[in-house]
Amino acid sequence: MFKKLLFVCLLGSPFLASADEINSNNPDVKLSEFHMTKSQDGINYVDGLITNVSGHSLSTLGVSISLLKNDVVVTQTAALGHDIQPGQTWKVHAGYVDDDHPDSFQIAKITALK
Repeated sequence: MFKKLLFVCLLGSPFLASADEINSNNPDVKLSEFHMTKSQDGINYVDGLITNVSGHSLSTLGVSISLLKNDVVVTQTAALGHDIQPGQTWKVHAGYVDDDHPDSFQIAKITALK
């Protein structure tokens, strides 16, 4: 129960960071290839890869993403992965609402629980 509560609290943090900052602050994971995309049916996503570089399984892996327009957060999205084994890569595919037409995004928080 405590781990789940801690996870929710961490994802709610307003702190924004680049993928390089997240990578340097979290020795368990490596982020790569994050980008905004739109599917053929018009749904918007932030896609990317998170690799478990630790020596242990990650029971829960979460990423919180802030979407911005002119450097103002206009919406957020999040994605969860479970049971990511050492060396495995998880493909993040986080949908978001495009009402305010964000022009960029930032990784707000990455959480890895053993």
